[in-house]
Amino acid sequence: QQRTIGDDMRFRTVPSILALALVSVGCGMSGTDDADDSAPTTTSAANDEPADTTGGPQPIAAASPEEEPYLRAVEASAATLSLAVEGLFTTPLGLETEQIAERLQADGTPTGDITPAEEATLREFFTTFWTDAAGHVAATEESLRTLEPPEALRAQHDAYVAALDAVVDSTDERVADIQERDAADLPDILWEPDDELAAMEAACAALDAEAARLGIDAETCPQ
Repeated sequence: QQRTIGDDMRFRTVPSILALALVSVGCGMSGTDDADDSAPTTTSAANDEPADTTGGPQPIAAASPEEEPYLRAVEASAATLSLAVEGLFTTPLGLETEQIAERLQADGTPTGDITPAEEATLREFFTTFWTDAAGHVAATEESLRTLEPPEALRAQHDAYVAALDAVVDSTDERVADIQERDAADLPDILWEPDDELAAMEAACAALDAEAARLGIDAETCPQ
């Protein structure tokens, strides 16, 4: 599965650099979404049903009364984070950055043609974006810290909180990189892997997997 930071630089199509960054490291995408439906299947001669190659249906654990409410609370926090980050693109600065990105895409405009004014806008937007996004991630982390996870999900909960904390802690490093890199390299920010974001996605994906094991369809990762 491939990450999503930059399968499409069109900011409206992919409304969040956070989501884009997650894409670039394989986050936010299901590795089975595009499964090959045309793959041949073997069938049982007795009933023409697909042959069982997995040893039979896997039992789903029954969720405890505490587990589903907890997972729904995490899901709600993730949805709030997604909306907050998406909103960073509707600001005047975000819209101006979108226009620059569209110009650079048009006719394959070289990034070396970025004007000084555009460079200033890109640096300001990326700096503001990551600073504000970190604040939203910190708020999500705080909301998760107020939850009391069921014992069966405590390890996944703690890992998710730690991963969110690491994203916040890496903000200064991202901002410093934005200020130091050459203008022509600024758009590359959208395409570069990010270890902290990858770890965050892995942590919430593990929580999603536990939810599925309990028979609960929960999306604990920012979308």
